[in-house]
Amino acid sequence: MKDNSYAFAVSAVRVRETGLLTKTQTETLVTAEDVASVLRLLEDYGYSDASTDPEAAISDRMSSVTEFIKGVCPDDGLLSFLFVNNDFHNLKAAMKCSVSGIEPDRYFLPPSAISYGDVRRAVEEKRFADLPEIFSSAEYAWNTLVKTMNGQMCEMILDRAAIEASVKIAAETEDEFCIGLADLRAKISAFVIAYRCAAAKKSKDFTSEALPELCGIDKKALVSAVLSGCDAVIAQAKRYGVPVDESDGVRELVLSAERCEDEYIARSMFISMGPAPIISYYLKAQREASRIRVILSCKRCGLGEDVIRSRIGM
Repeated sequence: MKDNSYAFAVSAVRVRETGLLTKTQTETLVTAEDVASVLRLLEDYGYSDASTDPEAAISDRMSSVTEFIKGVCPDDGLLSFLFVNNDFHNLKAAMKCSVSGIEPDRYFLPPSAISYGDVRRAVEEKRFADLPEIFSSAEYAWNTLVKTMNGQMCEMILDRAAIEASVKIAAETEDEFCIGLADLRAKISAFVIAYRCAAAKKSKDFTSEALPELCGIDKKALVSAVLSGCDAVIAQAKRYGVPVDESDGVRELVLSAERCEDEYIARSMFISMGPAPIISYYLKAQREASRIRVILSCKRCGLGEDVIRSRIGM
């Protein structure tokens, strides 16, 4: 990858980043009196018609971000790296809806590298070989679902495949920032899965099936940690350079993991060429959308400001 090809893209991203919510603006949303006040503030911050349809306003904003990076990004492989989790989500949705007799379209998540139609057709016609190689576990996941009718098992297989696919796609970009981010996210995901398995007291076989094969992580040791309990999983995470906080539950662990990722993404500020700024901009926008949804949900439930701050990692 030639850094020169990213010169325009990086300049454009730096300008677009100024439109993201600042910490002060996010705090203003947190301290707003009610949902209506949050929606009025969002409109002031550029979320058009948020008071009429907040979810549509958030989705439209992310669609704008997606179309922008598609327009400026010189490398299509980078987009696959960013969208791979949505691709696997859409595959899971198509499978579950197929066995339930439900139309899957409203459960599909944009953006995706693989079209909804291709995913849906592959599931309906059981032509999983038509999907890209990263979906090689699709047939196994489908057979597991129809034989056991256990949605959790299907999700477990595809979640593991998504983690491994992300690492593979990042390696193909040959970009240090992409590879490092994929490695960190994969480790975080592995330890979140391990923690959940420990908390639910899952068996050795289940845990071994759920955890991805990752370079640099001793999977057998991590399985043993799961069987020993949540504290042992936390200790393993720290050993492998994922400095998660001591946790009383999955929510706290996930928030701690998100902070690790945010710290890594922040490094893009010091990178003037290459794909790092594009990736960082997209992920920051994605995190912003997620936080707004949490704030709105908390306001609707009447939760206090301190609770909201804890749930959005502030």
